[in-house]
Amino acid sequence: MKNKILAIVKSFMYLLLFLSSIVLSSVIFGLAGIPGLAAPGAALIGVGALFLRARYRRMDARESGAALREAEDGESGAVDQGKSEDTARLRRAYIIDRFSLVLPEPKKIGIIIAVTVPVTLLVQCLRFVVPPEYVPETQPFELTYGALSVFSLLITTPIAEEVFFRGFILKRLRGSFKTAAAVTISSLLFSGMHSGALWSLMAIVISIYYSVLFIKYKSIYAPIAAHMTSNLIALLYNVAFVN
Repeated sequence: MKNKILAIVKSFMYLLLFLSSIVLSSVIFGLAGIPGLAAPGAALIGVGALFLRARYRRMDARESGAALREAEDGESGAVDQGKSEDTARLRRAYIIDRFSLVLPEPKKIGIIIAVTVPVTLLVQCLRFVVPPEYVPETQPFELTYGALSVFSLLITTPIAEEVFFRGFILKRLRGSFKTAAAVTISSLLFSGMHSGALWSLMAIVISIYYSVLFIKYKSIYAPIAAHMTSNLIALLYNVAFVN
């Protein structure tokens, strides 16, 4: 029980750090007169910090210690280069596993995108189920910065949020909780990134979908592809019916 509480507290602290990176980025680029770079900057700060933390962290002895010792304790002399290559290969494999960087087949990516379209539309239908007083007025999408705004919405934001919430938070929580509980907790944390009752509810539902994709395909690319698709649909809706 103590470990579970500690896992939740740590996840919440990591969320606060992630949000802090967004605030810091917004302040820096806002003062520089280019607030359109706030989201890409936050993605760079947050994801970059997580990558460096995992990249230079010692490998877990239970997962890779034995394999590394075997590579490092190999025959001497002519096999030194082979040992170095084995160690480098093991480290690359560790990073790929750590970040779930196995790329699904193009066919599977296509299936993910095809399924995400109706799922996103169904989630958007929640606005017609929730009482009107909880449905905020949709604001026009800010196109002041043109391609930069679109790039932030469709590329950097999905990558940053999925690497953090699925590749980092969900993965850590699954070490302390059953899968269903880990998905629920990470989705509740994800909803904290969205203000308003309706947006939070929609965030929880779509986050569960992203989490299922991440677990099913064992790849961070799966929820990233789905998240990009969802944001594209939201952008097209906003430009077509709101702007």
